[in-house]
Amino acid sequence: MPHEGRCDVSVLINVDVPDLERAIAFYANAFGLAVGRRFGAGSVHEPGVGGGPPAVERVVQMLDDIGFQPELAADGSGAVEIRLRRCPFHELARDSEGVVCAIHLGLIRGALQQLGSPGAAVRLVPFVTPTLCVVQIGPPPGSPATRRPGDPQVE
Repeated sequence: MPHEGRCDVSVLINVDVPDLERAIAFYANAFGLAVGRRFGAGSVHEPGVGGGPPAVERVVQMLDDIGFQPELAADGSGAVEIRLRRCPFHELARDSEGVVCAIHLGLIRGALQQLGSPGAAVRLVPFVTPTLCVVQIGPPPGSPATRRPGDPQVE
């Protein structure tokens, strides 16, 4: 009989984890986001410039400094796209997309937060083409720009 406070090691050895790969991917993504946020916040030096164009332009400059060759495009709805034409970590991203792309997403989110735009909806779409990734930045969920007719107002 095992002692109180001890675990029977055979139970741990025989644990069936059907979604082990998914669990590993989840934690790799979380790790990448955390690392990226910390680096992104430290990569911009104008805390609190406010949301919108000034923050996005500063993020584009940061991405250019890193070597992504970003191209900014706005769609008129308040959402913007940043096309990343070159990934300085392309080979590594191909092999470890979950971690590398999560770091890049965290980098952008951390920079936006530092710049005073923490609620922006940010999405990274990796490898839209073999040499292109796309960052989509939209207004915060529930903001006037994301409301549709008939949506309840949330203040």
